[in-house]
Amino acid sequence: MKVKQKSVCQNCRTRKLGCDGKRPECSQCVLSGHKCDGYRTDWKFISHTPMISSISQQHNQAALVRKESQETILRADQQDSPTGPIPLQLYLNPLVVCNFMELITKSFVPQNDGIIQMCNSDYMEPQICGSWVKVLSSLPYLNTPTLVLPRAVTALAASLLSLRSKSCWTCSETYHSAIRTLRESFCMNCRSSSLEQIPAIMCLTLVELMIPDSAAAIASHIQAVGLLLQAHGPSMCSFGVLHTLFLGFRSLLIMQACRSRQPTFLASQLWIDTPFSRLSPSLMQSLLNEVVNLPSLLHQSDCVLGSLVQSDLSDINKAICSFINVLVRLDEWEAAVQQGGKPCYWRCGYVSQEVESRASDDTCLGLLWYPNVTMANAFTNLWAFRIVCLSELKRFVAHFLGRDNEQPIWTRQLDMNYDDIQAQIISFAKNISLSMVYLLQDEMGLFGPASTLFPLHVTYQAYKSLDPRQQVDIAYLENIVDRLDQKGMKSARALVFGH
Repeated sequence: MKVKQKSVCQNCRTRKLGCDGKRPECSQCVLSGHKCDGYRTDWKFISHTPMISSISQQHNQAALVRKESQETILRADQQDSPTGPIPLQLYLNPLVVCNFMELITKSFVPQNDGIIQMCNSDYMEPQICGSWVKVLSSLPYLNTPTLVLPRAVTALAASLLSLRSKSCWTCSETYHSAIRTLRESFCMNCRSSSLEQIPAIMCLTLVELMIPDSAAAIASHIQAVGLLLQAHGPSMCSFGVLHTLFLGFRSLLIMQACRSRQPTFLASQLWIDTPFSRLSPSLMQSLLNEVVNLPSLLHQSDCVLGSLVQSDLSDINKAICSFINVLVRLDEWEAAVQQGGKPCYWRCGYVSQEVESRASDDTCLGLLWYPNVTMANAFTNLWAFRIVCLSELKRFVAHFLGRDNEQPIWTRQLDMNYDDIQAQIISFAKNISLSMVYLLQDEMGLFGPASTLFPLHVTYQAYKSLDPRQQVDIAYLENIVDRLDQKGMKSARALVFGH
């Protein structure tokens, strides 16, 4: 680096003249008639306050853009009739889309404060959430020509904001715009675009959760994500963003397969092992590993019970032993989790007086509380999967009641009669019901309510099979679904009750 010489004044340096460096004026400037200030040797200190002010202004500008973009959608929602489409700049402005992503993250990621500290628990297991929500801001697809992800993000943000304004026009307009863009992107036949399509479909799935009677649309979105993941293969789902997206939707894929009682590609050993070859499965993912073949077993059960004339006893024994094996693996999974020495859940408080006054003695149980939302999700789904298995066993036991000469060999392994199975189903169903107060806390955001839908559906089906003896429990579930509706889960009634 070239350093300035102290013997040269600025005037001579500019004019590229030799300078004798005299003070207060050099000879060259005096003879040429120029004013000479000499060479300044004193230090000049520059304040950095303007930079701090500039950063502050940037933050203020970002907050202003965030507020204006949200107010634009709210104003459109509050209009009696639409006056035109949402301005395109809402999709094109990366800052606006990032602000929408921040809104989505805050809405669906549970807050730590007030959840882990309750009931004097010091259990600090990391919480799970829609893990893919957290990677939205890191996806480099904000300015792509198709605008698939920005439009889907805007549609989800509009749905969240419309919950405040109690209107749905903007939500509908942005949703249909996102659907059109997504449909057009599938015509491009570009495999790399699926990395944008997958989170976009996930956003649209969350939009559907806030729309009544959307069970069929949700099932279609889940199926589409499954096909896209299959196209990438298990190896690609073992690292990076695609791994996070895979984790975020794996539970929905398995639960939807259980609802439809159809096999899923996730049950293959390659899809069980490969995605977790680099990173160990979390608590919830390890639970899903134990039940990933359950949809296939449900399908086999329907085939066997649907054609008992053609089915021989060995097929029935094989089918039912498979459900028993799942129950055994779930028992082992729970035992391993509880080896930590700290409680996975405990009784804490009671249901409301209104419910207690209508409940029978055996339903007046304390609410279940958890150290964190991870454990709450794991155990409510554990009980739900157990109910599914036990309900299938009950179907087979009911078929063989009164047929002593046809008792299959699996009854000796089961060591339970019809009443024992039914009692266990009721016990697990009550545990799920009594966990809802924890999961519906305001601190859970929308993730808590969204994670209750499958366990509640299984619980309702269990109570319904015992009708009318469980009318009080069904009424309690209806109150829970009403709360889900109030929190924005408008699809809860269709997803829980099946209508």
